[in-house]
Order: sequence, then structure tokens, then C-alpha cells
Amino acid sequence: MLHTGDAGMPRQFRSRGVAAARGGEQVESEEETQVRSFLGRKSRKTKKSEGADGSASGTPESGESGGDRSATKSPMPTTEDWCNRGSAFYSQARPEDAISCFDKALELNPREAKAWVGEGLCLDALGRHEESAQCYAEALAINPQDAIVWCCKGDALGRLGRYVDAIRHLDKALELNPREARAWVGEGIARNALGNREEAIRCYDEALKLDPRAAAAWYNKGNCLCAVGRLEEALRCFNEAVILDPSEARAWNNKGACLAGLDRNDEAIACYAKALEIDPSYAAAWRARGLIQERLGRVPDAVESYKHFIALISGRDAESAESLQQHVRELEGGQTSAAGRRPVS
Repeated sequence: MLHTGDAGMPRQFRSRGVAAARGGEQVESEEETQVRSFLGRKSRKTKKSEGADGSASGTPESGESGGDRSATKSPMPTTEDWCNRGSAFYSQARPEDAISCFDKALELNPREAKAWVGEGLCLDALGRHEESAQCYAEALAINPQDAIVWCCKGDALGRLGRYVDAIRHLDKALELNPREARAWVGEGIARNALGNREEAIRCYDEALKLDPRAAAAWYNKGNCLCAVGRLEEALRCFNEAVILDPSEARAWNNKGACLAGLDRNDEAIACYAKALEIDPSYAAAWRARGLIQERLGRVPDAVESYKHFIALISGRDAESAESLQQHVRELEGGQTSAAGRRPVS
């Protein structure tokens, strides 16, 4: 069972869904690095004095560090201070706090593109993609020549299901910077969502020419190849993806699905186990592992996997949980009957 949810979210913001394919796929997993020009770059004067929580010394919250406070007032935080603090909160997976900081920056300077982009990324992390697209539009009105912001807006539009608009924005990013690998990945995702898998594969290949270490390109190319039945090629892609990013549970899950399709069941179970080691709340991996265990006649193991899946989804998909629970009861009943027929030694 392939899993392609939570498109483009930095890892600390991702959640695990139940559905195998809900229309979205992972955009560049190194997104934080690619937008560093907006969020990760700190000036020399603020970097040294920044606190552990991202706040700059000398702000009203922290005060000055030492000296006669009655004689000298703390300087008011600048637009850059608020942007740096927002960046720190974003990297700590605290998007609401980051948004508050970017809002403060925009109160001081409504034309600070870095703050608009930062707020857009945080809104994306919260699933508020319509609002994030508006933030990126504000940033582009200030600087329409920035390829990364065109990528960001294209990704947001893709998450809204507006794939044609997404492609238009990603094409603009590539016009500005033909070597922007992330734009090729995003365009591949949009084209795949429109059913153009061969075109999507071509886009991922273009991304990999530019950056052979782009784990997201390998991952999404593997998904496309798996969908069209080219399982051996897909497996090679997932192998590359897990080498480059061994902590990505979805890549392990999808590698397991590929191996299962090739009837390499024990290897598939090992991949699902790896995905679940990384993320024990990954419901789809529990169900997929249970299906293979049942196929191999390992009924107690399958029952255990199914019960984990049921516990994870019962609050949001009661019908599926109850359907599988009935199957579990049948499996357990079969075990009891078989045990009752065993001769007593």
C-alpha cells in the first residue's frame, strides 16, 4: 500500500494518514534548506545575542543582559529580529508562535518579503494552504523575480488541488532558474495528479540530473513507477530514497509495498517494521504488514498488526475500524477452533 500524504511538509510537521493515496506527494524534503534565504539567514549582530528560544537579547521580553537597566532602555526589536525569532520557532515545529512573530515583522514593514514567505510556510504546516498561497502572492508582489517563492506558491496550489495553476507557477520558477530542482519535483507531482505519469517521471528525472541526492525526487518517481507496474524500477528508486533519507517512514512503507508486489514478502515485512520503528502511529503500515502476515499464514502476528491499525483509526474512520474488527474476530475464532482440534499430548 503506497502512502503519499502530507505534501511538502517539513518532517516535524508531517502526520500519518490512513488512505494509501490521497492526491498529494512529498515535495522536496529539504524544504527548510531551500528557503534559508528567507528564514535561516541571520545577521551577525543578532546571531550572537539570540536566545535559546529564538528571541533576540534586548527585546522587551528578554531585556538587556546585564548593566544598569534603569539607565538604559532595551532597544525595540526590528523587523529582522522578529523574522529571526519566527524562523527559530518554525524550526522548532511551533508554527503558531512563528506566525505571531512574522505578523509583528509585517506590522513594522508590510513590504518585508521574508516575513510573508515565513508566514506562508507556517500556514502550509498548519494545513491552511489558501492563506499560505495569499502570503506567497504578497511576497511575489514585492519581488517577482524569486524562483523559490514561485515554487512555494506552486506547491501550495498543488495541495489545494489546483494543479494547472501549480504547474504555471512552477514553470515560472524554472523560467527564472532552470536549475531549481525543487520546481521540477513539484511539477512532477502536479502532472502525476493530473494523470500524466510519464510526464511526471520525466520531471523527476530532470530534478535528479540537477541534484542526484534529492530524496523527494527518488521517492516520487518510485511512486509513479509503482503505479504503472514497473516494480523493479520503482524498487531502485525507493532504495535510493531510504539511503538518502533513512528516517522517512513513507519511503520505507512504499518500498515495502513494492517488495510485496514482487512477492518478496519477508523483505516487505522488514520494511514495514522499519517504517513503524520510525513512526509507531503510521496506521497504513500496520495494516499493510498485517495483510502480508495473514497471506503468509502468520495469523497471530496479523491480528496484532490489525489491532494496532484499528486503535489508530477508530476515532476518525469508525466504519473501516469496525469492518476490520469483524475480520479480526473471525481470525481469532478460527485460531480457537484449530486449537480445540489439536490432540492433547
